[in-house]
Amino acid sequence: MEQLLINITENQGIWAVLFVFMLLYTIKKNDKLSEKQEQREYNYQKMLFELTERFSILEDVNQKLDGLIRSKKEKEGAS
Repeated sequence: MEQLLINITENQGIWAVLFVFMLLYTIKKNDKLSEKQEQREYNYQKMLFELTERFSILEDVNQKLDGLIRSKKEKEGAS
């Protein structure tokens, strides 16, 4: 590997070495960003699941309140 870099440097100059360094740096940086993105997506999915559960509880409460209001109106209408 070292010999290859020396040969490239002799033939192409320091620019080739800098290009290879920047390429490897970019690939490594993209891998880290990909991992962060996966974690972020997992957190969003978890949050959406929790919100869905809470919304279903609110929906149950709303249905019960509607039932109570209906029964109260029926009692008032019968009286």
